[in-house]
Parts: sequence; C-alpha cells; structure tokens
Amino acid sequence: LLSLHGTSQTLRMVTAVPQMIHLRSAGPSVSMVRVGANPPEIELHSEDVALDLYHPPGVMEIGLRALATGALSGEAEVTASQVLPIAEGLGPQTLLPPGASVVYSFDVQREGPVGVGARASSDLVDVRLLDAAGHNLGTGLAQMPTLVPGTYLLVLRAPPSAGPVTVRPALAGVSPPGTGPPPEVIREYLAKTGPDASPSV
Repeated sequence: LLSLHGTSQTLRMVTAVPQMIHLRSAGPSVSMVRVGANPPEIELHSEDVALDLYHPPGVMEIGLRALATGALSGEAEVTASQVLPIAEGLGPQTLLPPGASVVYSFDVQREGPVGVGARASSDLVDVRLLDAAGHNLGTGLAQMPTLVPGTYLLVLRAPPSAGPVTVRPALAGVSPPGTGPPPEVIREYLAKTGPDASPSV
C-alpha cells in the first residue's frame, strides 16, 4: 500500500524476471507509465485508477498526478503476479475473484493468423492481447490477429462488479502443424509393434 499525497507521486520498480504490475487507487488522476528508455504512456482516469501493466526485466516507473489544482489522497494498492507460459489448445483453469487478473505468455513460431481467446463462466471477462513490450494488440473473448514470430501476452481480467469467474486461456495456430502421421495412426503402429506382436514380412 502506497499512501498518496501532494500533487504527484512516482513509484520506481526494478525486476529481473517478467511480471505483471497491478495498481488500484480510488479517485480521478492522470497516470504516467515509463518502461526502460521508452517514451512514457499517459492516461487520464476520470474515476478510479485500475492499471494492469506488463513489467519486462529492467526498470519501470509509474506516476500519478492529481487533476487540475487538486491533490492526491487515499492509498494505492500495488501488487505483482507471475506470467504463466501456455501453449496450443486450452490452458489451465483459474478461479478469479472480482477485478483480479491472470497473465499468460506464449510463443508464435511462424507468421500467420492465430486464434486467441478464453473460455470463461462469464462473457464479461476482459481479454487483452499484448506484445512483448506490453502494448495492446486486441481485445475480446475470441480474436484472430495475424502475428509474427515472437512472444506475446494474454491478460484475462474478471469484471469488478460481478462474482468470481472461472477462466481458461485458448490458443490455436501458434505452432506449425506436424508433418508426421496423425496420433491415432502412431498409436495403432505402436500397438502392432509391441512385445506381443508377430513379426511381419
């Protein structure tokens, strides 16, 4: 918890591993986020502040400034969560409390359309696709962007005004299709060549 006061405050963080930073505070303000040497990203929050930010290894600064001639007050809650790797298909199921987020990372091996989304118990779940720098690439429960090889992030956030929801990330097309025989053919071949199989001519 960070006590807020004055016209502006800045929080500076350093991490050696990728993680997500979640900041929540009540009341309107302007946020400024700078990652490394990148230009700052500024956002106006007319009500409460709810930031879910990807923090790559290195330095991140988060600043809050009061509107007009006002002053900051109350507290900002800052938490961190790990980034979970996922692959092709449905990922693990997670129960999210209201307003909570879970973040996944995945690698795309070839350029092309990739199915990205989530299976959730509520269609109000916020689903965001980010690039490795944390820039937003798309939103929605079902997306089909064209992606180039690299690392991407999938952020699932439960609606703050509803009850807990279950979510599962979903990916399709991140890996090139196999060139070998289908799995059922492999299983049949292995069954025929087991220790009890008769030799064939």
